[in-house]
Amino acid sequence: MSPRVSVVVAARDATATLAETLASIRAQTYRDCEVVLVDDGSTDGTAELARALLPEVRVVRHEVATGPAGARNHGAREARGELLATLDADDAWLPEYLERQVARLDATAAAAVCCDAHVRRGDGPLEPPTFAGRVGLADPITLSSLLRTNTVFTSVVMVRAVFLGLGGYAEDLVHGEDFDLWLRMTAAGHAIAVNREPLAVYRLRADGLTADTLRVSRSTRAVYRRALARGGLTRGQRRIARRQARLHGLNAARAAPPASAAGRAALLARSALVAAEHPERWRGWLRAGPRPAGPGRHA
Repeated sequence: MSPRVSVVVAARDATATLAETLASIRAQTYRDCEVVLVDDGSTDGTAELARALLPEVRVVRHEVATGPAGARNHGAREARGELLATLDADDAWLPEYLERQVARLDATAAAAVCCDAHVRRGDGPLEPPTFAGRVGLADPITLSSLLRTNTVFTSVVMVRAVFLGLGGYAEDLVHGEDFDLWLRMTAAGHAIAVNREPLAVYRLRADGLTADTLRVSRSTRAVYRRALARGGLTRGQRRIARRQARLHGLNAARAAPPASAAGRAALLARSALVAAEHPERWRGWLRAGPRPAGPGRHA
């Protein structure tokens, strides 16, 4: 008999954090699940460590890295469960994560359910506020609320058939592939339920993919442009998407500021427009000035 839930872990060179991640899966109070780990081109023995720590794990090996989206998509195709639960190899779950997420999904008949998450920096202690305290909380989640801000923490439980029917994650996005999926999911009429409990632990790393301002901003702008190109948005939703695309385009430009005087003048003009649209941000921009991009992270 197939398990109800397939836990999909995408990992690349994850030996430093994988033990905690797999231990959190093993500690789950919900037991009707399998674990599929996609080793996305690791060179540090990630697959071997996974098998040693969790003998029942099914390891799928990529000799050449495809990126987080490609790894998760492969894991979903290999999965046997009705539901998919995604977990990055440097994050973790609280013991009742699956039990409460599956119960919430069953109670709402939604296509996916998200939760709040505690935040930690590296191997340090949990830091307030939680993920929702930092990015905001939308309940219910709608297409309009998502266009304003992605409030869905990346680790979700979702119906595998819906995920596959939507084509999975966009593999050409280096960041924001989950945000792109949530937008496509809600635009197609599928509900994302909210569990307000912090049931996961989100690790912030200095060398993380989300620390790379330039890549993050460019990819997020691309997500908004795709939403606009797909059509089907109301006039108000198009206004939100265009405004947010301009914001992230400016963030990308500030991460790699132009050297010429003309380029700097053009950047200043763009900054004035976006500052008028986002008055809550302009004081911070003036204090910070142009921001250099940081190093990248792979899940």
